[in-house]
Amino acid sequence: MSVKKKADFTDLNSIHEFCKALVKDHNLKTQEDDLHGENGIVRQIQKSLYEAMLEGELNSHLGYEKYDDSNGENYRNGYSDKTIKTQHGAISLDIP
Repeated sequence: MSVKKKADFTDLNSIHEFCKALVKDHNLKTQEDDLHGENGIVRQIQKSLYEAMLEGELNSHLGYEKYDDSNGENYRNGYSDKTIKTQHGAISLDIP
């Protein structure tokens, strides 16, 4: 059984190595389709970043992490869909 090591993105070299692995693992070849296309990796990364930031904002607002017991009347009640426009096109987000 392999154990995944948490990624360390505290320096640019780590980010560069991650990007090289991303290009190799996803067989990215073209800027127009593979990076910025409708299902391009840039949109996928943007979607993940926005959703992670929204989760973090909700954690901060509620005062507890996802799957922890709520401490009061504020609690999580699912997600709603929202489409945002970016420079790379529209992205559908799951808003907590």
